[in-house]
Amino acid sequence: MKYKAFVNFIFIMIFSLLTLGLNNKDVQANSAIPTKYPIVLVHGWMGFSNVLGVTYFYGVKDYLTSLGYTVYEPQEDMFNTIEVRGQELANNILLILQQSGAQKVNIIAHSMGGLDARYMISTLGLGDKVASLTMISTPNRGTSVADVALQYIPGPLQNALGVLSWFAGCTIDQQNYNTCTQNALVAASEMTTSYVKYVFNPKNPDDPRVAYFSYGASASPFSITPVLYPSYMILLATESQNDGLVSVSSAKWGTYMGTLNTDHLGEIGQLLGFTAGGFRWKSFYASIASNLQKMGY
Repeated sequence: MKYKAFVNFIFIMIFSLLTLGLNNKDVQANSAIPTKYPIVLVHGWMGFSNVLGVTYFYGVKDYLTSLGYTVYEPQEDMFNTIEVRGQELANNILLILQQSGAQKVNIIAHSMGGLDARYMISTLGLGDKVASLTMISTPNRGTSVADVALQYIPGPLQNALGVLSWFAGCTIDQQNYNTCTQNALVAASEMTTSYVKYVFNPKNPDDPRVAYFSYGASASPFSITPVLYPSYMILLATESQNDGLVSVSSAKWGTYMGTLNTDHLGEIGQLLGFTAGGFRWKSFYASIASNLQKMGY
């Protein structure tokens, strides 16, 4: 009897995974009209452009390109401050404009990438190079997860995590270890609620030349990726609806476009195409591109 129940359980699990994979397959659409300006996908904290053939925005660049859009997916440091990552983004944007011959770009940024882009636009003065900024679960008012995490990390563990993140970031980003300055804990401190609300936001007001759009996400406790469950519960208690790392209220900025039914990983098609709630992430990014085209961007 126990054996039969175990077999049934395994069958259900396999069927669920297969169904989830099928739900995430986006039907190839007809060729779209390209946006006026190229699309730049900007990754968040712990982000990368390509590791062993896996992209941060899982399959998004290839999918949008197949629809006729011009898409770039540059690399910034995985673990670094907004100032450093923002400057890296600025360098990448200038190179993209030079290569494409375009006058501006449309930025679609996930998580911390939205703060990098806002810094680049405001503090570094590249507002004339950006037509639009679409932010997906960007902690525009910080995140309580960073508040709690930094409060409970003791000195020795903090040092160990700093070294580990430095090594991981430098290795994946293929940087020289002698000159690499990545630091996950310093970057995390710039996502605390107090820092973003009272330091970052006043210094980085919106540029009137740029169209700002945002999305938030609210995950279900029954579908959220298990690794995000602890932080999901922290945010549920402190900020209400959230995707496991960023609350809906923090994500809202500029023109709010809506709340997605997935978690922080599902927003970018992770893990490997299996997303919380069966979220169709490729169709989501195609809809962003289509809306930008219709608005003349």
